[in-house]
Amino acid sequence: MLIDDYLSDYQVSYRHSIVIDAPAERVFPIVQKFDLSNAALLRFLFWIRSIPAKLKGQDLLGATLADLQKGGLLVLGTDSQHEFLLGF
Repeated sequence: MLIDDYLSDYQVSYRHSIVIDAPAERVFPIVQKFDLSNAALLRFLFWIRSIPAKLKGQDLLGATLADLQKGGLLVLGTDSQHEFLLGF
């Protein structure tokens, strides 16, 4: 997994997977455009993160991967359209 390249020594491990009955080539582009704004917890966390931008009068970012990248999120790696790793 890509995370192992960045965190080779850690105390807590959490792995989660979901089986989707579709080819990775079809699913991967959809996941990259997925809008997370309907998730209540993430919406709250994004709201907190947007406070400095609001105070500066800047436009608020949305909750898609492209929007998050504009706000400083980095795509640390991708693996053959099966996995991508994000970080700040």
